Amino acid sequence: MFTRKNFTYITLFLMLFVLGACSNEEPNKQNNIDQNIIIGVDKDISSIDPHGSNDSASRQVRRNIYETLIYQNPDLEIEPMLATEFKQLGPTEWNFKLRENTVFHSGQEFTAEDVKASLERGLDPTVASSSSFMYEMIERIDIVNNHEINIHTSYPFAPLTANLAYNTSSIMSKTSIDKDYAQAIEKAGLDITVDEYYKLRDKKDEEFGEVSKQMGEYIGEFIQKNPDGTNHLKFVSRTNGDNIKLTKFEAFNNGEREFKDVTYRVIPEPSSRVSELEVDGVDIINALDVSEINLLEDSDHSKVATKDSVRTTYLGFNTKKAPFDDKNIRLAISYVINRDDIVNGILEGVGTKATTPLAKNVFGYDDSIEGIDYDIGKAKEYMSKSSMPNGFKTTVWINEDPQINSTALYIQEELKELNIEMEIRNYEYAALFEELQKGEHDMFILGWSTVTADADYIFNALFESTSITEANNRTNFDNEAFDNVIRDARKEMDPEIRLDLYKTAQEIILEESPAAFIYNNQFAIGINTDKLDRVEVDASGDIRLETLKLKK
Repeated sequence: MFTRKNFTYITLFLMLFVLGACSNEEPNKQNNIDQNIIIGVDKDISSIDPHGSNDSASRQVRRNIYETLIYQNPDLEIEPMLATEFKQLGPTEWNFKLRENTVFHSGQEFTAEDVKASLERGLDPTVASSSSFMYEMIERIDIVNNHEINIHTSYPFAPLTANLAYNTSSIMSKTSIDKDYAQAIEKAGLDITVDEYYKLRDKKDEEFGEVSKQMGEYIGEFIQKNPDGTNHLKFVSRTNGDNIKLTKFEAFNNGEREFKDVTYRVIPEPSSRVSELEVDGVDIINALDVSEINLLEDSDHSKVATKDSVRTTYLGFNTKKAPFDDKNIRLAISYVINRDDIVNGILEGVGTKATTPLAKNVFGYDDSIEGIDYDIGKAKEYMSKSSMPNGFKTTVWINEDPQINSTALYIQEELKELNIEMEIRNYEYAALFEELQKGEHDMFILGWSTVTADADYIFNALFESTSITEANNRTNFDNEAFDNVIRDARKEMDPEIRLDLYKTAQEIILEESPAAFIYNNQFAIGINTDKLDRVEVDASGDIRLETLKLKK
């Protein structure tokens, strides 16, 4: 018999069925659309090989493919990653316990062998990594067991954990490393095995030097096409100058991710990136300048995320070339630059003026140091004592960054106060570095991010005399007292003593002025708020996808 009670049950059943169908349908729609993230970036990557380059564009992509032993969160705090625990056993020995049940994108199990192979490759002269200075103190790596290693350094090295948290310390599978060497050996026409190559590398004799020279041009070619990491995204494809495609690594075991495919689209023109964000062509964009920040902050569909950076923009002098071999001229130029005008005018307050090479959130920064600021009286005094008191003609080399171009134009006007006529020469981003490496420049404007948040990184790379041949020390600064201080600082394990040493190092830099430090950037990214939530930018300018959430 059909009753009102039966009718009620049937009605409830139909309602649940319809709701169930809708609830099943909506997530599928969400999965098909919202889980695919497109990021508009200003520059193409140089290398997907962690040892192949040290540029910000490459780091941004690689950080999602590879993991490091230790992780630096967006607030610059050190946390475990592939190493679940780490401690110092003695002045020159560190122990790392490694994460278990972890596999590479290739499906191979992660073990201590992969850590040893990756770090040794970063030190290999054949690879010739521009970041090898960060690990040159590593003497040997002992494998304790499958998931534990001990790292021995040739001297006490305080910033070791900070350096191991950086992207160039990424861990690759030993299998991919072996295949990369094997391919290089074959292309070089050498009659040796990979194991025989490793034995030669350990000896570092004349025979190794010859083998290394022949293999060098082929190193990295396999890894460029077959990157094998353990992080949440794995490589799909790359179209040079246009895009790089990654997809979710389903076997990732270090946290949940809501997205599926991630595409980095190269969009060099800032206004084009903003337009793409506004019409949903991309979901996130990087490298916002002031005008774009203002535009997006007025939008109902997007927002801006910012972070005080570890980056310092500076005017570098070629200290080995007249007239910049004269300290008085360097100081005169440094004092004639009105940093407040640049920060408030060109940056519109999105940044702070620099007093020393170090940003305020870098270990070693000392707020008691006054630094060099605008003082036209001092500028003219130093100029009058210089080798060119009546002025001269010179050039400054810059890249295509709009803020750097505006900064150069401003400095060009300021230098007229000293009767210095400065020509601005613009170069495409990569071409500028190639030209600077030749050492024929007068001055240049660049930025440097102290990505480890430790002063050793910037002092070693930009100003230590041993880095002149590595092309990072483009000022050609060579000062024995400075070298000695920073070498003592990196060996000192007491943080308070290290801070005192870095204060002395900064005072030497300001006194000698191989560069004029102009401003510390604030990094900003644009986010599609209709689709995404909890996207962060870190102090190095990297978009942090690990925190990303999708709007439901």
